[in-house]
Amino acid sequence: MSDATKCKAPKEDWSSFYLKVAEYCAEKYKFRQNFDGWKYKAISFWEVIVFAVLFGLSTRAASNKLNKLKFAQSNKKRRRKKAPKQLGGRRMRHERLVPDKSQVDDFKRRLPKWFVENIQQHVLKAQVEYLLGCKMLHKTIDVIIDFNDKPYYGKLKTGDSNTLHGSTKAPGTRRVRKFLGVVIKSGKLRVFTHFNLVRKGIHHDEFVKAALGDLISWGFKIHQVLADRWFANRGVLEWCKDHHIKYVGPIHKRKNVITLIHQYLKTGATALFEFAMQGDPSRYGTKNPLHVWIFLAARGGERLGDIRQQYKKKQLTLDEATAKIHVFVVTSKPPSGKQARAAWMRGLARVYKKRWYIETAFRDLGRIQPTCHARTDAAKILDATMRCWLYNAWQIERENNRRLRGVPASWRDGPTWDEFRDMIYEKEYEAGCFATA
Repeated sequence: MSDATKCKAPKEDWSSFYLKVAEYCAEKYKFRQNFDGWKYKAISFWEVIVFAVLFGLSTRAASNKLNKLKFAQSNKKRRRKKAPKQLGGRRMRHERLVPDKSQVDDFKRRLPKWFVENIQQHVLKAQVEYLLGCKMLHKTIDVIIDFNDKPYYGKLKTGDSNTLHGSTKAPGTRRVRKFLGVVIKSGKLRVFTHFNLVRKGIHHDEFVKAALGDLISWGFKIHQVLADRWFANRGVLEWCKDHHIKYVGPIHKRKNVITLIHQYLKTGATALFEFAMQGDPSRYGTKNPLHVWIFLAARGGERLGDIRQQYKKKQLTLDEATAKIHVFVVTSKPPSGKQARAAWMRGLARVYKKRWYIETAFRDLGRIQPTCHARTDAAKILDATMRCWLYNAWQIERENNRRLRGVPASWRDGPTWDEFRDMIYEKEYEAGCFATA
């Protein structure tokens, strides 16, 4: 491969990208006014936070390492190298170009409460604006929604947090924090646009409806919403139907749904039903029911007809056959005709496989080290948002590589997360700086 061809990949100036996003937050929300008299600007603190998350370092290690790299960069073109000035005081201190650990921690504590509570909206929206400006996002998108549980260990200083939920699935603890993430899919590009903690007393469908409303207000046209069974409630489905958005996802097997499954197993008449969803009376009162459609499906290479035949031949009990059948809900009206409806249901089952992209995204977020063991909700959501920020930056770099022409396919498939991190390490600070540092 020629040198000219190699220069085509990667082509994204990642450092300018993340500095633009940090500068966007610092400029728009006037954080500099909160730090009058400080030596460092807000952008310096953001650099330390991003550096720590990206390279898997503690705040102290990231601050010290970045300080050395800054001095190495400043000395790169100097004939006579400049050493950090020694400062006075009882302890030996030296001049710094970036804030130290205690100053970064103080910066986090001084962030405005209104910003910390909605930091994911501000930071992730800045990335969406960047992508729209680069024309990397189409206006028509798919939206994927899901929960991600994070175990919580240790004791709280001041009572129980309103973001801690009971769980029997977490290893070594009965408390978890529930994160609710929203990913948009445009072609092969998948990025987070909303990410927040689920709080007690606030139903999660309020966050979902607000996130979908934000995407519409940003100029997107939502083709379909893909979500897990926890989101198939009247609030979300009614909102999607009112805005003419197709919702596809599984639904809980409540008593009235199980009755329809038994009806299919015993008669085999149809696997598609019109369903009247009443909703929680305490929230929706006696409003008219919402009319949606539910259909039955099987997975793991099985077919509905085979499951029914096994039940008729008494190879499966009624409960065993019911457990093998999955129930999906959709807000769009099915076509007329038996064959057309069968093809329509098969197509929806294939479309729903896209929902697993968010499961992969959550696992990738977990690979971004170090893990945050913060006790406060503010620190936790700040750490989680920075991980989403870096995940999006990685996906943007991969999208840039996919658009390359005249290079081997292997160049367009990457980079992996480790390759991306190493690439930033070399591109942002250059190998010569590390030798000096």
